[in-house]
Amino acid sequence: MDRTFLIECSANPKVLLNYWHNIPEEKFDFNSGGEKIEVKSNSNFERIHTFSSEQLNPPTGTQVLIASIFIRQHNGGQSIQQLVDSIITKVQSHIDLIEKLNHIVFRTLGNSLEQSIKIKFDYNIARDSLCFYRQQEISKIEEVHIPNAVSEVRYKSDLSTLTPIALTTLKHCGELFSSI
Repeated sequence: MDRTFLIECSANPKVLLNYWHNIPEEKFDFNSGGEKIEVKSNSNFERIHTFSSEQLNPPTGTQVLIASIFIRQHNGGQSIQQLVDSIITKVQSHIDLIEKLNHIVFRTLGNSLEQSIKIKFDYNIARDSLCFYRQQEISKIEEVHIPNAVSEVRYKSDLSTLTPIALTTLKHCGELFSSI
């Protein structure tokens, strides 16, 4: 739901759809090679998120943005289906992207699709809470401190004391970041 929200409210949904992961288990939600975006959400209004070591220790030359969103269920809000419909309207001439959108939503929700598609959330809270952070500024366990025999390291980091980046600073970046 949070990734669909980011696509729907972005300046260029076509670009985000193009770079959206095909497999939900991939390390980053959006990946253009040199630019990556990982979306994290929280319903407790706390900017504490779980990260994998790979998300905060990307390869050299890679820039990673973390999108942090507060998600709150609300009976009068918007459903995932409404977000999907809005995205389809924005990319209507790109059948391949519409198919990708539907495929990923279906694959991500799986057996819970019928119930999940009806759940509504407060769009205004999500929009007003959306912040972006550079991966370099987030507290992490440096990769050098993780033994070679240890894998799939996950931990929580608190972003509440960090200053979010202004979207205007991303306008001169690559295609992915400038499309947010």
